[in-house]
Amino acid sequence: MVLNDYNLHDDIKDAESGKLPDHLAFGLHNLQKFGFEYELIKLWEPGFSFHIDNWLIHKKPFIPLGRIETQFKVLKKLKNADVILSLKETECSILHYLKVLGCITVPLITLVHHPQDIGRLNKLKRPLFKAWHRGSNATLVFSNKISLVEKNQDNCIRVPWGPDVDYYDSLQPIYGNAIKTAGKSGRDFTTFIEACKSTNTPAEVMCPDHDLSNSFQNIPHYIKCEIGWQSPNKIHLKLRDSLAIAIPLLQQEFTSGLTSLCDALGLGKAILMPENVGIDLDIEKLGIGKIVTPNNYHGWSNALNWIKSNREETINMGKKARQFAGQFYNSEIFIKQIADILSKCVQQSSFRTI
Repeated sequence: MVLNDYNLHDDIKDAESGKLPDHLAFGLHNLQKFGFEYELIKLWEPGFSFHIDNWLIHKKPFIPLGRIETQFKVLKKLKNADVILSLKETECSILHYLKVLGCITVPLITLVHHPQDIGRLNKLKRPLFKAWHRGSNATLVFSNKISLVEKNQDNCIRVPWGPDVDYYDSLQPIYGNAIKTAGKSGRDFTTFIEACKSTNTPAEVMCPDHDLSNSFQNIPHYIKCEIGWQSPNKIHLKLRDSLAIAIPLLQQEFTSGLTSLCDALGLGKAILMPENVGIDLDIEKLGIGKIVTPNNYHGWSNALNWIKSNREETINMGKKARQFAGQFYNSEIFIKQIADILSKCVQQSSFRTI
């Protein structure tokens, strides 16, 4: 049984048909290759638990509970499950607590996106996190830099969430002249645009409405800005001819920029971005990009000037990025590792019940 914080049903269909890279659906449809059938729990259906969740979102209780609707549906169908996989830590806290109490014996595996040592009154929650981790058969993280509170080291596993390289290859990427950027979480488009203006750098910015600022006014002709939501496939088609991909991020404690990193790796583009807790790749050491610290106008200006003066080396960075993804950091590796973890947890659980 699979839990997530939004419905993946359409994404899985689009991934199967090639309209979407399969990492955006966590490669779930490929689990069948490893002998697993799965049921994806559907969210936001009318009912009492749906209204409880809306109330809890507003009240923000001290004890993390997770989504009531999701967990209630899991408990109703638990007899049919060999293992529970939660793709987001926000969905399953009650299941973790019930596992500690012995009310659930089915293995529980949870993917943690964000550090656990942030938030209000966090120090007082350490006993809750201890119980949470005791109720986990395996705790998965995208990055070794993600902090877990009271974790069980033996159960903590890094799983690299990389791109669907076949999908990006099908787009037939080429190298143009513009530095392009897209994204919706924790972005600093303002500093990036100002640096593009000062360095006369051709650029394209795909930006959600909430990130609009004064920097989007009086834009020179060599900078193109598109405001509003676009489908991932449309964004990928526009990124395919970029010279490099920029991921300008604000200073933050949360995982951000990982989806855009997958785009850059899959398309074979040099990467310009700050360090982020959810990404533990050293892009400079790998020779696939340059690190620019957050809110750093001069850093972005220097990076853009370097790109303009070193086109061939920038293209070579992109080629290295694609090679790295193909060998070490892609969606096939991710889902195979997930399947191995699922199998191991099921086997261990079966052994204990004999």
